[in-house]
Amino acid sequence: MAAHVGASRTPQEVMEHYVSMYIHGNLGKACIPDTIPNRVTDHTCPSGGPLSPSLTTPLPPLDISVAEQQQLGYMPLRDDYEIEYDQDAETLISGLSVNYDDDDVEIELKRAHVDMYVRKL
Repeated sequence: MAAHVGASRTPQEVMEHYVSMYIHGNLGKACIPDTIPNRVTDHTCPSGGPLSPSLTTPLPPLDISVAEQQQLGYMPLRDDYEIEYDQDAETLISGLSVNYDDDDVEIELKRAHVDMYVRKL
């Protein structure tokens, strides 16, 4: 930049020239809009709407003994069960990978495997 402009101008002068010519000049007026439209859309639903978080409040916990919790396989500190429903369901699709050289039959077979997995859940 210094070779093009010369050593006679300071960095501040070069910046002021750039701003006045390219940002506030005709080029800037043609390319940069005066107001930038708000591209953010508020997707939150009203508090009384059908998808309101207040309508999906969790159920109150059941009053069961520790022995009953253990019998059910429930882990209260994790709020989870020891064994998931159909623990091995994802083994059907865990090894699948789609390659660029797969033909249509292989792709459809893999889609069928994923469909079986989704139906199993």
